[in-house]
Amino acid sequence: MRQLILLPIVALLASACSRTTCEDVDCLYRPTTTLHLVDDGSGQPVGLPYEGYLPPVFTIDHHNLGDLCTSQPDGGVCTAWQFQIYGEQTIHIELPGYQPVDVPINVHSDTTGCCPGPIDPVEMTIRLKKA
Repeated sequence: MRQLILLPIVALLASACSRTTCEDVDCLYRPTTTLHLVDDGSGQPVGLPYEGYLPPVFTIDHHNLGDLCTSQPDGGVCTAWQFQIYGEQTIHIELPGYQPVDVPINVHSDTTGCCPGPIDPVEMTIRLKKA
């Protein structure tokens, strides 16, 4: 008798799972773009941390992307900045002491499921010129 009761419950749960929409799914953050900012003259990462240090400002169409430093060895200079961006975009970068720069990117998305994933993630080294 217990098997007969469990079968409808299992069928009901399977039916509910098949009707899950993408709005019900929490997608993990997957960076699609990694930028390495270096000084054009020295080739070294820019932005030594010191009191009053301001991190680079990354924007697309005047919308701030934040400043997700993903590689900062020994608490020193950030060597990699990562973002989740899809499509054809231009990232505008400003950093005190350096000339602003625009970086065009184009990241295609795999849209076969609820959570997008990059087909062609971007990793670039950007050489910043002193102001």
